[in-house]
Amino acid sequence: QSIHKRLWKLTGDRSSLETAIWASEKAFYLKNDHYSGINLAHLYNVRASISGEADALTDIMLAQRTRRRVVRICEDLLDKDENSARRLDHDAKYWVLATLAEAWTGLEDEQKSKIYQDQAVALDPAPSKWMIDTAQEQLNNLRALLTNSPLKAR
Repeated sequence: QSIHKRLWKLTGDRSSLETAIWASEKAFYLKNDHYSGINLAHLYNVRASISGEADALTDIMLAQRTRRRVVRICEDLLDKDENSARRLDHDAKYWVLATLAEAWTGLEDEQKSKIYQDQAVALDPAPSKWMIDTAQEQLNNLRALLTNSPLKAR
């Protein structure tokens, strides 16, 4: 999935984007994990940005549905982390929180997104700079997609 996602970014070849989405859908349905899900939702928004109105609407709705599932997955992970002896390691917890921030941005709730961004950055020990930069870049990309959504012009 990541190879085709990068090919899409480098070439703008829609077939690479379609293959990345297909692979991400498959990964998310098989793994039911936050990483595959949040990447899939983002790719739906990318495709929406280059599609006609009807297809864009479909992809935006699929992205929102996927993000709602990702929120539940992340909340379950955090609940298990707090209520069991088996804890998430530092990096895993950071990415769960960063994923929640991205999911809430995609669901257009920046207040909830900020709460999770702050929690992620405040972890002790602090996350690596590359982790924060990567999450912030993804949030910025998503915000641009949402701002330039073909449905915003309606």
